Amino acid sequence: MEIRLEGKFLDVNALQRKLNTAVGEYAEKAVIALCEHGAKVAESNMGNFTGNASFSVGDVKRSNGVYEASMIGKGDTIHREWEVAGGGTHFEDINALLMAEFGSGFLADTSKFPNVRGVGQGTLNKYHHAFDEKGWFYTDDNGVLHHSYGTAPTHPMHKADMAMMRDAERVLKGIK
Repeated sequence: MEIRLEGKFLDVNALQRKLNTAVGEYAEKAVIALCEHGAKVAESNMGNFTGNASFSVGDVKRSNGVYEASMIGKGDTIHREWEVAGGGTHFEDINALLMAEFGSGFLADTSKFPNVRGVGQGTLNKYHHAFDEKGWFYTDDNGVLHHSYGTAPTHPMHKADMAMMRDAERVLKGIK
């Protein structure tokens, strides 16, 4: 289809293709920028487990004009051993990202971060003392005995998700 404007021909179909290409390129940059922003927020909220996880942007997918990408978090496996009352040693391999997200035995503020069925305090690796008000003792790698009430969750993935929604306008304005 052609439209005549002031003696010039305008190819509307070609303009539509260029517009669609430009919008698609922007949409792809947008989902990547939001995921990169989320990855920075997650990394900065790893607490005691900083450096024990990596965050990246997954492949951009397009379906029916909708663009999506995922922010991917991968936690390192950390091996922990401790002596238990009555003798013996107990050990667990824990995922640093899961530990940072959900904690271990710490009574989380459920008004801010409600527990989801099947996850949350006391569910990661079957922590036996998760609800023990007296806490527990453990021996560190140097043989020193410590008392603990658990590891407080820092919610890196949850905070990343909230930041991507909260900061979307600002992040998208920065795309060139």
